[in-house]
Amino acid sequence: TEVIMEPMVIEVHGVPAISSHDRMTDQLKIHFLKRSNCGGDVLMVIYPTSTPGQAFVIFESPEVPKVLEWKHILEVDSRFYPIGVKKALLSEVDMPVETSLDLSMFPKQENTVLKCLVYYGFNVKYINADHVQLHGSFLKLKLLRSKLMQLQDHEHQSHESSSTAFHNGTTLGYGMGRNSVDP
Repeated sequence: TEVIMEPMVIEVHGVPAISSHDRMTDQLKIHFLKRSNCGGDVLMVIYPTSTPGQAFVIFESPEVPKVLEWKHILEVDSRFYPIGVKKALLSEVDMPVETSLDLSMFPKQENTVLKCLVYYGFNVKYINADHVQLHGSFLKLKLLRSKLMQLQDHEHQSHESSSTAFHNGTTLGYGMGRNSVDP
């Protein structure tokens, strides 16, 4: 069986409070996407947090070589700010989620979809023939959503579909808060 690796999470400290939250989130994402900053593919940036000057960056890969050793200087509006980084635990930024998935959106690829659900560690419960209830990780739901969108694009290459296969996504006991990312 395949085992999905946990994405790498870093805590960033020293983030300047000089810009809008959305803009600072974008600046951090750009900074950590750059190979010249020893970055990698960024899944998500969580900013602000309950601690001033703190952010979390979640990479798609389980390892981003040298990102922790690099001396990071964040550029915002042609000004430069030293920021520190350290490894963080996924449990510090992830939360359990519950949502349903409409399998009829993937009529030719239902088995592939079910394999993806298992691959990403979701507990699956059938509601009816076309709908399943999913319990799992918020961050893995984001990864799963990207994969399902690829499958849906492949399935519907000849015409665009604006509907989504996810319905009523809710968290289990956690508030999503500001800047929630759609699953």
